[in-house]
Amino acid sequence: MRRNDETFASFQEDLMDFLNSLDKKLADLGTKIESMKASISTPGTPTSGTPAAGGPVVTTAPATYDRARVLWFQGYIFYLKGSYDKAIDIFNAAIGILETERRTAYYEDDCYYYRALSYYFKGDKDNAKKLFNDFITRFPESDYADDAEYFIKRIEKEASS
Repeated sequence: MRRNDETFASFQEDLMDFLNSLDKKLADLGTKIESMKASISTPGTPTSGTPAAGGPVVTTAPATYDRARVLWFQGYIFYLKGSYDKAIDIFNAAIGILETERRTAYYEDDCYYYRALSYYFKGDKDNAKKLFNDFITRFPESDYADDAEYFIKRIEKEASS
């Protein structure tokens, strides 16, 4: 059991290092994109690395979308570690990006579900119930829908006893 804990701790540490390096790369990319946008909006300003005619157009959407994915993963790590307040903040940030960008992502239901679970496990059952209900409304076909219904019933049962 102790070896598994050490292995998991090592995995978490490696994962956090990797996520931190991704954060830095995303920040660098954001800076480059902003620089390119500023150069483009100022006619006559020379740019390096400008795509050839007909080449790809760089927008902020991919970097923002990738940021949401990184946040989702970070939120999940904090959830696993029992740092529910941090997890909630990070899931809220990821959800905010996805809603702002009006994009769907394969992990979107995870953000909503694990945010509700984080509220549940931190003891805020009222918000957890609201968020589980919201989750079911948004993602009725999700693999987590049955689990969300289970937690709603569990919260109701705990409240009545």
